[in-house]
Amino acid sequence: MRSVRVQVPASAANLGPGFDTLALALDLHNELVVEVIDAKLDIQVEGEGEGRLPTDASNMIVKAAYRLFRTTGTPPPGMRIRSTNRIPLGSGLGSSAAATVAGLMAAEAIAETEMTREQLLEIAWEVEGHADNVAAAIFGGLTIVGQSSGSLMTAQIPIAPMRFAVVTPEIELPTAGMRDILPREVTLHDAALNLGRMGLMVEALRHGDFDLLSRAAEDRLHEPYRTPLIPGYFEAHSAGLEAGAAAVTLAGAGPSLIAFAPDRHEAIAEAMAGAFRSHDLPVRKFVLDPEPRGARLLPTAH
Repeated sequence: MRSVRVQVPASAANLGPGFDTLALALDLHNELVVEVIDAKLDIQVEGEGEGRLPTDASNMIVKAAYRLFRTTGTPPPGMRIRSTNRIPLGSGLGSSAAATVAGLMAAEAIAETEMTREQLLEIAWEVEGHADNVAAAIFGGLTIVGQSSGSLMTAQIPIAPMRFAVVTPEIELPTAGMRDILPREVTLHDAALNLGRMGLMVEALRHGDFDLLSRAAEDRLHEPYRTPLIPGYFEAHSAGLEAGAAAVTLAGAGPSLIAFAPDRHEAIAEAMAGAFRSHDLPVRKFVLDPEPRGARLLPTAH
């Protein structure tokens, strides 16, 4: 294949108690167009990350593509890459996972190896180091991911129709640093609390039960350690609840917050955004639907 176009959704992982296992694809997309060319590499980034992301072989899209070519034994061709990014960088909305999945899917289409999405997920897991965001980006919807004998198990869970209010304060919080602050050991009590609440969180999302969701969203494994590093988090969390959200959690490692609510999404997003603005932080707000399809190839322009 000489030209390929890929669309990949944003994703919010953890969703409170589902640490490293639960993620939701959202209808905010990055789009990638790759053309096979005689020259070695030509990269252009538009939108989020323009002027910041590398435009050489260290770009995550290229690294993922080269990983796919190595895995399949395909000589990497010259590529002209055009990446149109709408997912904010370092936001907790899966920008790195989207880049990885986009690179893998484009390279797989060029190599014409007919790999399954499960095989792509295994490679994406190796590239990313954790599988929650990439699973949601590949499969779409609400995904649960776990490990069994060194491989991954995934399930895509249908959820009730709902929308989400998301706010993204502009704070530099590298994902690796937000992971390093987590404790290496937790108590049995906290582990059991999270296990039970994750199951209830999934049931609440499946049935659109916002009362259950409001009680199931508490986390003991990561949010207590991460949220104090986000200026304005506690005020924004409270503002979202007061404006009508059933629950507010970090999206991934943050700093984005995602609010679960039956209605009033615009008002909830504005209330949370206002709390961050009171801390002199620029903030973006979104009202997003789930993205049930995951990453997909689109027709290329002729």
